[in-house]
Formats: sequence, C-alpha cells, structure tokens
Amino acid sequence: MPATGATAGVPGTWTPAGSTPPATLAALQGGQPNAVTASPATAWTTGQYVQTRTAGAAGQATWTGSAWVGGMAPFTTVGQTIDAVKAYVIGLGDATNPDVQAETQRLIDIERANGNRQTLVTWLDQRSGVEFAPTEETE
Repeated sequence: MPATGATAGVPGTWTPAGSTPPATLAALQGGQPNAVTASPATAWTTGQYVQTRTAGAAGQATWTGSAWVGGMAPFTTVGQTIDAVKAYVIGLGDATNPDVQAETQRLIDIERANGNRQTLVTWLDQRSGVEFAPTEETE
C-alpha cells in the first residue's frame, strides 16, 4: 500500500504504518503513486526529513510548508533563541569560508524578514566576510 502521509522526524515516518514510501523525490513531488500529506502542515524544523526508497541524501525530502523539496530542513532563525543561532553559526566553522558566509547571509535574510532582532542581525553582520546590506530601517 503506497504512503499517503509523512510525519516529520529525523528521519520521519510514512503513514499509514507499513506503507511503501515514494520511490524518489521526483515521485513524491509529482504525487506518484499518491499525493502525500505532510504532518505538520507547516514547514518542518531543522534536520527533519523523510527518506524515499532512494538511499542516502538523494532520497531525503522535507516539507517547506507548501512543497516537498530535497534534503533535510535547513536551520532557520525563526523560533530559535539568539544564543541558539549564534551556536549554530559558530559551529559552521571558519567564517572566511564562502559556504559559511553564504549560510550566514541566508540567516541574516531570514531574520530580517521574520524577526529582525537587531542584536542578532548586528552579530551576524559582524562575522568575517559577511557584507552588511542595510534595510530601510537602518538607512
């Protein structure tokens, strides 16, 4: 019996119990053989995913709140304490690494769009290699 639901977790589970997951991320996105309802219906939190029948990272899928995408749910500042965000960013490693810079900028953008806690935005902006992009409020 093909899955009709997916519950967030690390990894999450397919429902009903004992059902067969979609074969691939593309099959899940295309509703093949069934559309799969995410639980919760809101964006899944950091690290949550379900595993399709495709092994490894290529078979992981997470719910964004509106669509299935590949991989695990990314870290977000929404719902996180300032200390938790700082710990995550410090844990990324070398702040001069372009990948770390890009992730830090992604978090700045999320924070500005959702919470704009100025102390957090300032701290993130001061990480080496991240360029300050002023908003209307700071100009």
